[in-house]
Amino acid sequence: MKKLIASVILISVVISCGKGGKEEKVQTTNLAPKPLTSLEGGSQSKVHHPQMTGERVIKIEKPVKVPKEVEKTWKTAIIDIVDRSSKKVLKEFTVHKGSKVKFKNYEISVLYIVPHLVIDQGFTSASNEPLNPGILVEVKKEGKLIYKGPIYQKFPEMYNLAVKDIMIILKEIKKSKG
Repeated sequence: MKKLIASVILISVVISCGKGGKEEKVQTTNLAPKPLTSLEGGSQSKVHHPQMTGERVIKIEKPVKVPKEVEKTWKTAIIDIVDRSSKKVLKEFTVHKGSKVKFKNYEISVLYIVPHLVIDQGFTSASNEPLNPGILVEVKKEGKLIYKGPIYQKFPEMYNLAVKDIMIILKEIKKSKG
């Protein structure tokens, strides 16, 4: 035990002598992300949130591989068009895969109805049970594509249109009859 203590003391003395009694300066780099606003050059630039400004087209380009059994089982969805500011339902639609519905200057195409929508290498259904219901849609405003991607029932604001006035809410999906 005495040899161990002596070895630790000796190592400590050697290390402190090796520094020559001088304090080392360590340079660090700040890896934190830059803030969303910048004051460089004396002017402030703002970064706009796409859901609030309607300035960007959101397209989530991933392959879709929905199992045939899921496509046969889930045929209908109910979607609400909701006013973003008041949260009031403006219009309700019952839609099917391939449906196109119009609301004011918007056209909504329903591409898929999926009971357990997940995104991995692409869009798919993890099961045939309604554990994470979603629809894949394409939305045009005045004929121009503004959104292509999922709308989740449980997480309606996770992915949605980047416009100020409305959002699409997936109210429910239904199994086909028969």
